[in-house]
Order: sequence, then structure tokens, then C-alpha cells
Amino acid sequence: MSYFANLDIYLNLLNNFINGSLSAVNFDVDYDRLWNKDRDEEALEFKDYVEDPNHPLLVKLRENEISAEEFGNLTGMLFGMSETQARIGSVLDRIFTTCMCFWPDISDDEANPPLVLSEKFFRAEILVLFRELVSLSIIFDRR
Repeated sequence: MSYFANLDIYLNLLNNFINGSLSAVNFDVDYDRLWNKDRDEEALEFKDYVEDPNHPLLVKLRENEISAEEFGNLTGMLFGMSETQARIGSVLDRIFTTCMCFWPDISDDEANPPLVLSEKFFRAEILVLFRELVSLSIIFDRR
């Protein structure tokens, strides 16, 4: 899957944002572009499925029988990922969702985390997710 083949690109992009060499707006655009490209490539791998293999898990998620994180992990394992790969995929998805909540022109006072994030709150949330991704990438076998 492209997500894992591009893990170093994701980490580099996140690092550039965290260390200030990439603006929040540029990070948002670049991350969105990369994540969507990988999502589309992944979808091609499963285009021949007649029924969505995630359907039973989606039902459990909608009925609050499992958390979003559990959904991500179980979905990954359903498609033959290791637990670490599934967790990495879940973090990458959470970063994408966080990017969707970023409003560059909103003040800190107007922000309503986690639904609407100013740059300050966006940076803080991305830092937490970056640290989680780094810790997972250390144990990820890239062979």
C-alpha cells in the first residue's frame, strides 16, 4: 500500500511542519494531496470487491460498539495488515481528519476544538499525532 511505501514522505512532511519550515496552510495542502493520492491507489487494489468488506465494522462503528481507533485497527487487519501497520494507517487517517478541521483564518478565541482548529490548536494536535506516528514507525518493519 502506498501509505506504507510513503511513510518516510509523511514523516518528512510532518517534521517540516513541526520544525516550522513549512507553513500550516502548505502542510494542509501537501498532506491532503499525498493522502488522497494514496487513498485512490489503495481503492484500486480493492475495486473488484462486490461488497465492502468493512460493512460489518461500519455498522459496529455507527452503533458505537467500537471506537474509531478500533475501527481503523480492525479494518487494517481485515486487509492483511499487521497491528502496527493498522495503527500507522489509523494515525495517518487521524492526521487527515485533523487537516479537515483546520481553518487558517480563525482566531484562537473563535476555534472550537476538535471540530474547528485555529493554527495554534492545529499545530498542537498535529504534534501529538506526529509523536505517535514516529513511535510506531520505529517498530514498523519496512522490508
